[in-house]
Amino acid sequence: MTGRREDVGARWHSLGASLARWRKASPLTQSDLGRLTHYSRTSISHIEAGRQSAPRSFWEAADQAYEAGGALLTEYDRAYTYQERARIIELEQAQEDRKAQIANGSPFGGAPALLHPNITALPHPLSTKVRVDSDYIERLHGEIKGFVRLDQQYGGAVTSPLIVQAFKQARHRVKTSEIQKGLARDADAATAELAEVAGWSLYDAERHQQAHEMNVEALKLARRAGDRSMELFIMQNMSMHASHLGHAQEALDIARSALDAKLTPRLQSLFRLREARALAELGADGDSRKTFRLARDLHADGVSDRDPHWAWWVDDAEFAWHEGKIQLDLGERGRALDFFDLAANGISEHRVRTFYSYRASAFVAHVINKSWPDAERSMKVLLGHIGLVGSRRGDRTVEHGLDLLDRTAAPGTITDLARALRKALALTI
Repeated sequence: MTGRREDVGARWHSLGASLARWRKASPLTQSDLGRLTHYSRTSISHIEAGRQSAPRSFWEAADQAYEAGGALLTEYDRAYTYQERARIIELEQAQEDRKAQIANGSPFGGAPALLHPNITALPHPLSTKVRVDSDYIERLHGEIKGFVRLDQQYGGAVTSPLIVQAFKQARHRVKTSEIQKGLARDADAATAELAEVAGWSLYDAERHQQAHEMNVEALKLARRAGDRSMELFIMQNMSMHASHLGHAQEALDIARSALDAKLTPRLQSLFRLREARALAELGADGDSRKTFRLARDLHADGVSDRDPHWAWWVDDAEFAWHEGKIQLDLGERGRALDFFDLAANGISEHRVRTFYSYRASAFVAHVINKSWPDAERSMKVLLGHIGLVGSRRGDRTVEHGLDLLDRTAAPGTITDLARALRKALALTI
């Protein structure tokens, strides 16, 4: 399987090299192509180097811009077809492995202590002999990193019970144990970060009341610790959660309260993005578009030394997905499709849960636009992921697309795939 994955990478590198050759033979710069395709110059550079993928609409636009006569588009179609075949083979094997693991009594295929190499065993949480010292806090941070990786791999429905339990243990330890002098704020900050991760996983599991309660607890701990960075992270989660539940005014109020303070360009970008989403949901077309453009311009400044460690995840794929949501809320269905495809094709494959969520959103846009060839491709990919990714949020998005299909006259192949998806969703654990 490794060899097949390497072959896929080689094809994307070859395609990127072809794009660079066509550019060099053209008067257009990377920035020129970026403006024509709604990508940043940095992203064009990554695509040329084979480090970032892009949807078919990008290659159509690039082929036309460079007057390649279909050469780039043909090479893209061949690379994409090979990638999808490889992905289906890999997912089928992973499905078999998953079944074998469950048959052996563990959804992770091993004992809880072996969930992830970066999750180390903490001292027993109820032991009164263990102080909260710098070693304990360091191990807690290591466990948090492991939980984040687990969430990306398995989704909130699988990871949230484990992370919530870890938070309860850590909170109990901090409340009941002797804390090394000078480390009270550090202990609260680490516990706040663990609560933030728990809140996120509960959101992905569609356990919304518990997610809200966890976010409130996390915010209280972060403020007590004086950790403004984590406080902002939790606030953007709360704005996102409110938006997801349809509480657009609440989402807007949270975003704007954060923007009252002095923020780095990257953090301003994040909260302007939340503001733009909420404005679109409220129907404020012009204000939403203007705010989103501002967010995108700020995002282009990149991450600075002054940004918190969690700022990395706001990438081009994330922006594309949010622009798709904005376009959809503002009634621009065709444009929304392009951006959802851009997000789904621009995400790294190791971020399994995010890939599933973005592909589910693209599927919904394909159905809305009756783009049946694209819908078929997305449905086949989703069929391979259902049951492997415990993201109830992603599952609900797929179900929404299937509900729309029920009210649409679709080709027979689409109807057959819809039945298969329904069956697969019904069997998820």
